[in-house]
Amino acid sequence: MKIHAGGFAAGLERGAMRGKGWRQTPFPGPLDLLLALDPTYIETPGLRLISDRLVAATEEAETSDTPDYLAISMGPQEGKSSLIARAFPLWLWLRNPDLRIMIVSYDQETSVR
Repeated sequence: MKIHAGGFAAGLERGAMRGKGWRQTPFPGPLDLLLALDPTYIETPGLRLISDRLVAATEEAETSDTPDYLAISMGPQEGKSSLIARAFPLWLWLRNPDLRIMIVSYDQETSVR
């Protein structure tokens, strides 16, 4: 993934100007963060839906003792991995820098990547 630092930095500046505390990220969802990091990434309605559900599940997990789980299934080469395994953890860290995240995959090469 090619990083577009200008879009990322602009998003951070927008967030800092809002001044709404550590749970407030400058990007409304992981898809918005990914689009700022990689302008060549293509937004689709399916990826927007996934991003919105990830945000909703995160907000529910922060307020509930027993949060629901989210399973995502979509065809290959749609951008799920970039959104879920790369942008979502970074978006979560922007919301809560103390959060601990583990990404698990079926093989070591995929996990390390």
